[in-house]
Amino acid sequence: MRDLRLAHAGSEKGIVTVSIGVATFDGSADIEIADLLRRADEALYGAKAAGRDRVHGWRPHLSEPRTTGSRRKA
Repeated sequence: MRDLRLAHAGSEKGIVTVSIGVATFDGSADIEIADLLRRADEALYGAKAAGRDRVHGWRPHLSEPRTTGSRRKA
């Protein structure tokens, strides 16, 4: 998108750029769709906070229990 150099007067970069948040589901973890969407949204805001114009993957916060295919209690 950046390479198209489309003018965007409201952008600090002056051109249209794209920020993308990614969360994945591999079928092995017990996760609700709403949680998957929340994770993608968190990743999107992470991409924006890191300077925009990038793809950012979701990573678990230190406060969240980690899973390895099944739910574990923290």
